[in-house]
Amino acid sequence: NQCYDTLFCSMPSPSLSSPSYAAVIARRRTVYRGGFRSSICDLFSNPSRRADFCALACCGIFQSDVNRYLLNGERPSWCKRLAINFGLPLLALILVFVVVGLTTDKNKDTTTQNQSGTGGYALLGFYILVVALLMRGRLARMKLRREVMRRIHENRESEVATEDFLSAYNRDICCAEMSCCGCYANDVTYILDNSVEEELEDIPQPDFCTRLFQNLGSICCGACCQCWCQCCGMCAIGQEEREISALVPKDRQLVDYITFEPFVEYYTRIVELRQNASHSFQAHVRAISKLSKKLLFSLGIALLLLTVLALLRVDKQFEIGNMLVLIATLLQAFLILYFVHWRWNRFVLSFDAVIKFFASGFLLATSTAMVYEWVLSILVGIISYFVIVFDIVAESPEQQANEDPKQYMIHYLHTHVWLFAVAVFVNAFVIAALCEELCKYFSFWMCPHPDLTSEADWNEISDAYSEEQAGANGNAKSGGPNLIKTFAEDAKEREPKSMGTAITVAMVTTALGFACCENLLYVFGSASGESLGMEAKTLLLRSIFPVHPLAAAIQSIGVCRRDLEGDKLIGLGRIIFPAVLLHGTYDFVLMLIALLIGIRHVDDIFMNDDAFNPETQMPKIELTPADKILQFIGLAFGFVMVLIGFAYYVQQSCSQKARMAEMQVERSRRNQDESELPLVV
Repeated sequence: NQCYDTLFCSMPSPSLSSPSYAAVIARRRTVYRGGFRSSICDLFSNPSRRADFCALACCGIFQSDVNRYLLNGERPSWCKRLAINFGLPLLALILVFVVVGLTTDKNKDTTTQNQSGTGGYALLGFYILVVALLMRGRLARMKLRREVMRRIHENRESEVATEDFLSAYNRDICCAEMSCCGCYANDVTYILDNSVEEELEDIPQPDFCTRLFQNLGSICCGACCQCWCQCCGMCAIGQEEREISALVPKDRQLVDYITFEPFVEYYTRIVELRQNASHSFQAHVRAISKLSKKLLFSLGIALLLLTVLALLRVDKQFEIGNMLVLIATLLQAFLILYFVHWRWNRFVLSFDAVIKFFASGFLLATSTAMVYEWVLSILVGIISYFVIVFDIVAESPEQQANEDPKQYMIHYLHTHVWLFAVAVFVNAFVIAALCEELCKYFSFWMCPHPDLTSEADWNEISDAYSEEQAGANGNAKSGGPNLIKTFAEDAKEREPKSMGTAITVAMVTTALGFACCENLLYVFGSASGESLGMEAKTLLLRSIFPVHPLAAAIQSIGVCRRDLEGDKLIGLGRIIFPAVLLHGTYDFVLMLIALLIGIRHVDDIFMNDDAFNPETQMPKIELTPADKILQFIGLAFGFVMVLIGFAYYVQQSCSQKARMAEMQVERSRRNQDESELPLVV
């Protein structure tokens, strides 16, 4: 009754010096702990998989819910989840402030130590509540993982009892689903026969993200501790999704996030609108899915609550004027969407898809980018700190001892501008451009929609579909296989040019959601505490340079070449490189000009104690004419970069449309030849 890993641990591994190593390595395969078909660290190993990024976004909450629904049919109550996971901590935090305030009012004559002690106990209770909620989520994930492993073991013919199998892997289950961080034992390898060579040929070619994740895993996990480092169970959620996708029929996997509404239940209405060429906005709204309705309802509730807060003047920094700026920020994105989608491409991509892609960019791309940018900023900051310290130590100790520290730092900043310019370069191209472009791409890629499902995918689903499965899933009333064949015919009738435009509109919509949320953060974050005019000025400056939508449109050129033209040489690196180059150059010039202006005034900042605004914690700088010239150069360069990016997109788009027109002619000729073939009995 040994488990899978102990069965094969004793098998020898091939020697690197063996002359037959090349033949042996082709027969080398990995036995993954728990009987899984893939490693827990195999995120992004298959570039065509859409759910890997969803396992990282929002700590994998949405993907974990989908896994639970597909495996057990459980539908989590989001009202209950919000009340427990957000309502309770918020209520506890409010109680902490109330207790501290009451204690301070009642004990004005007591010592500060007693007051801080009361506040400390209140904060301790809040932290205990947060830890308890994290443990609650961990237990739920452990239960799901145990059920997945149970299904894996039951589908295999083994003499090992199921409960014994699960008990042997109980420690692995606990390590994989840690609330914060944990270590999961490395996978075990053994040798198979020659039949594996055929399976190895089907492994997809790795792309930029695959190699990046593998290198990080090798450095942080393989080389350091021989264990896979886990964070919030995100890698485990991705592994479970890959396993469930093999256990569950593909037609059952075609559901929306959160509501789990099958595609076939609402896509019929969208296809009818496209075929009838309906121009009624009300008809397009009635055709949207349950998830889109929930998203629109949530937006309306949020705007209503913010309007009430602005009218009541609960916060002096958020009044009715600030609310109007917020609405203007949203309207700026909606106005672009009006032209990009409704005015020009309403039948290419459905209104339902626009809502979902915009929400994906607004909520998932922004939140994920903020987290990973924060992590990268810390790493770059630590490296920069040690570089500067070593550089200062290497200088003359006598000069440091005889000079005032402030004067020495001013001298150091003036003489080492290049060092800070390098830090700005890394910040612009790696932390900002690369991270944000990746998050925008994966927020589009992780959001499946029937509008972008190809004819081949619909046919594959139709072949695997059956009336019995349709009845079991509650889709019998939808017509099951007949509807899927209808969807396949609709996808077949759409020209490659139409599908390419749909991809472009979807990616631009995702980028608009990201840019809208980022604008709100800049307007009410960086400009917080400033005048209403400063907030409006910040919004205006960020609106006239639509870098994010333009970068997404450039990305769509590569996605269309890969998915529609079938160019296998196009990977993620080639897709995002032009967008990263445009975005990074734009940010680098603006950041470099801000650095130069700051260094010009570093004497005033260091030597003047009142140089910082107490509300914004930003340095108060009186701009000179030279500074204004630098700012003008930055704005002019930003405008030029937008023009260059737009010209590049137009040139690439025209070339791609010509290639797609040739594809359509070839497809029409092939269909005509097939229709003229004689019927063979």
